[in-house]
Amino acid sequence: MKYYFAYGQNTDYDVMRFRAPQSRLCGLSYIEGYELKFNGHATIHKHQDPSKRCYGVLWLISKSDEVKLDIAEGFPTIYRKLILPSCMPIYSNNLIQDTLVYQMVSDKISDPYLYDFQIIRNFRTKYNLDCV
Repeated sequence: MKYYFAYGQNTDYDVMRFRAPQSRLCGLSYIEGYELKFNGHATIHKHQDPSKRCYGVLWLISKSDEVKLDIAEGFPTIYRKLILPSCMPIYSNNLIQDTLVYQMVSDKISDPYLYDFQIIRNFRTKYNLDCV
């Protein structure tokens, strides 16, 4: 099993049940030094301010779920995989190390697709986070 940090469509429980059926929801989390951006779909960009937070959901995924997510995310053509040194769950003081996250290969920035925007807006509203 491996920790996976989701910040876009995969913050939605039903989307993850379809894409990674063995995954287990761990809860609201954040990574520091990154910010949410869009190139149609959501992506993350390194931020100059190391204290900048990108909020998302932490999942525990199996190897077979990771393979399925690779396909859904278009790895390695559309998204690359990063292993972040840390991820902080909101409702715990236990820092999670070596967390998988997908980042778009292209650095291009554009407006979000409506579906992505709606999922992220719903996620952020559910957890009382600032608007997208």
